[in-house]
Amino acid sequence: METALQQKEKPDHIFCMSDELLIGAIRVLNKSGLKIPEEISVLAISNGFIPGMINPEITYIETSGAELGRLAISRMLENLHEKTPPKSILLPSRFVNGKSL
Repeated sequence: METALQQKEKPDHIFCMSDELLIGAIRVLNKSGLKIPEEISVLAISNGFIPGMINPEITYIETSGAELGRLAISRMLENLHEKTPPKSILLPSRFVNGKSL
């Protein structure tokens, strides 16, 4: 995040793939003084706990990391033992509209 904000063309949107990345990005944005969503918008993938604790509440895609991990391991073992080609994994998710876009 710090590197992105030091660029000549600063981002107007950021996408965080985890709660850990979201926390780090928010910390840097707060230090920089950029206002969410007026100056930069934020979208995350999360189970919903962290985005609701941030002000303003962060908009996120809710999904289960545990379920994704379980499905990924299952497919990996299936591919190793049965020599099947890789398959796509579809995981249910939902869009939770916070105040960060």
